[in-house]
Parts: sequence; structure tokens; C-alpha cells
Amino acid sequence: MPMATKKNPIREIVEKVSAERDADIILYNGGIFRPCDETLIRECISRGQTGRRKNVVPILVTGGGDPDAAYRIARCLQRHYEKFTLYVSGACKSAGTLIAIGAHELLISDHGELGPLDIQMAKKDEFFGSQSGLTVSTALEALESRAFQAVERMFIEIESNTGGILSVQTATDLASKTVVGLYAPIAGQIDPMHVGEAARALVIADAYGTRLNQHSGNLASPTALNQLYTSYPSHGFVIDREEARSLFKDVSEPNENELALVEALGAMGRRMNGAQAMPDPDKTVVFLTEPVQPEKPRKAANEEDRNGDEGDKSPTADAAA
Repeated sequence: MPMATKKNPIREIVEKVSAERDADIILYNGGIFRPCDETLIRECISRGQTGRRKNVVPILVTGGGDPDAAYRIARCLQRHYEKFTLYVSGACKSAGTLIAIGAHELLISDHGELGPLDIQMAKKDEFFGSQSGLTVSTALEALESRAFQAVERMFIEIESNTGGILSVQTATDLASKTVVGLYAPIAGQIDPMHVGEAARALVIADAYGTRLNQHSGNLASPTALNQLYTSYPSHGFVIDREEARSLFKDVSEPNENELALVEALGAMGRRMNGAQAMPDPDKTVVFLTEPVQPEKPRKAANEEDRNGDEGDKSPTADAAA
């Protein structure tokens, strides 16, 4: 008696989730950079209309990355599938949030978290380092606020210490020159080009987010996109399922099988694996579902049956008839 083959537990649960949602299941674990977007696009195209299921559920675990690559990934999934459901099972930050805007539905587990829509930029004079686009604008805002407060405080002290002998103009000039002397060395370290790049990165995120939401329609309000890149104090700020419901219309908790799928994937389903800046496309993008096998045309099957019946007729049977 042949021994029964042991089924792959991940394959079994993938098939269950795929059947429930009539969806291709994709695991994307790593930074969102090129050529990972090319890998995903090529796989979607190669499956063709008959090899793809109607819907798609990508499980996305990422620290963020390139907004151009994120936009191409989200657009591809919108283009080739009727319903795009993003499964946030762990950290899904920055450019990952941009992809989330393109989804029709978000599944966010208790471990899942989105982040503010601030794009990662290369650090000045560092080849591999990156920093949040919000860091530059936050630094400028802080410097401006501190300088204004310093001028105000110094003006009041000058007027108070001199008994109002000095005119307002003179006191203001003194306070301003003192503050300029204190803050000029700090301001001199700011690279105007880097400031411009940071501002442009946020404009790009806004433009891509607007276009993706025109298809998905999942942002909860006209101000939700702006909130995603202005209302949070840090790149790592946690936008959990409850917070996400104030920003997106369709946010759900994964069901039993969907939770079991992430458990079966282990660390790959929750924590980013490998390099953030230079991910390996073949390890980063994995289609967990096999292509759909095209069904045999009904008409052809009937014709084969008829041909088989005619072939069974022997000369003896014909003679008896």
C-alpha cells in the first residue's frame, strides 16, 4: 500500500485563503525598491487572464522605500485584479502606506501597523543610509520656532532690564542680531538642495496617493491623505487597526484562516527579512498561489465523449443491428 504524501501546511492554508477570497496570495517582504516592482509586474503579466484569479491579497512587510516603485506595484495590482486587499501583518511603513492607499480593503492584524506617508530619502554624504522626508521639514519648523521664541524672549528682557529707555525698534534690532549670531551657525549647516528634495518627496507622495485613491476610493475623507503626511510626529509612528479606521473606509480584522496563514509563514509574515535598501527581488516577491489551470472547454469534452462512443462500436455489433 503506497504511503500517503504529507501535505505542506503552508500550501494547505494558502489554498484555503485563496478559495475563500478567490484571490492570488502574494508575500512581499523587504524594501520597496526597483527591480522588485519589475518582478511583481512580470509575474502578474505572465499569469495572463486564465492563470490569474479574480482578486489579490498581498501580504506586505516593509520599512518603506521608493515611491515610484510603490506606485507601480499598487497600479499593477489595481490593473490586473478586480479587488485588491492588502494584508498588513507586521510593519508596513512609508511607501508601504502608499501601496495601502491603492487597496480596496485593508486587513490589519494585532501585529500590523502602517506608518505616516513620509518617503525615505538618501542621507547626505552616505551611500546606503536613508532618512525620513519629514525629518528635514520637522528640523526646519523646530529651528524657526526656537528662533522666534528667542527673539521674543530677548526683546522682553531688554525692555525690562533697561526700564523701557530703549525704543521698540532698538530693542528689536538688538534681540534679532543676538539671535542671528546664535542660530546662524546652525542654519548654515542646512543644505537648501536637501530641503527642496524633502519637500518634493512629500509632493510626490501626495500626487501618487491622489491617483491611487481615485481607483480604490478607500480613503475615509478628502483630508485623510494630507493627515497621513502632516499629522504624525515621526516616521515610526504606529498607525494600528483602530487608527487606520479613522483614515480608511474599509479596514477589517483577519479571519481565522488568514491569521493561521501568517502563523504558518513564521517570521517572514511579520518581520522584514534581508536588506532594506538593496533587496533581492527573487526573495522579496513570492507568489504563494500557483497559476490557475485553464479548464477544459465543455464543447471539446462532449465531442471527445461522442467520439469515444463511436469508437467502441465493433463490426459485429453493427451487423447485429
